[in-house]
Amino acid sequence: QLLSGTAVAHTADEHSVDRTNRAVDYIFAHYGRELPLEEVAEYLGMKPTYFSRVFKQATGRCFVEFVNRLRISKSCELLADGDKPVTDVCFESGFNNISNFNRRFQQLKGMTPSHYRR
Repeated sequence: QLLSGTAVAHTADEHSVDRTNRAVDYIFAHYGRELPLEEVAEYLGMKPTYFSRVFKQATGRCFVEFVNRLRISKSCELLADGDKPVTDVCFESGFNNISNFNRRFQQLKGMTPSHYRR
């Protein structure tokens, strides 16, 4: 009986990992637009509060922080690879306003997007 309980727990862990991997894949595919937690939870067939808890346990970050870090990472690639205006980089990275983009960028990178490009 002890072994069967362990097998069930192991299967549940694998299921959580699978769902988290699917969530991350979905986030990477859709980060460039508005992406509410509820949409990803629904995609996975989970309730938003449960998804939020499972996602944070698996990744160590809450959903919004994970998405913002991904968006800033992608914006760094765009800033380094080209001469697009910062405003274009902001919107292509999935942010919907420049002041939020600048604030998040400053928080994570310690400098403005314009300064990062130099």
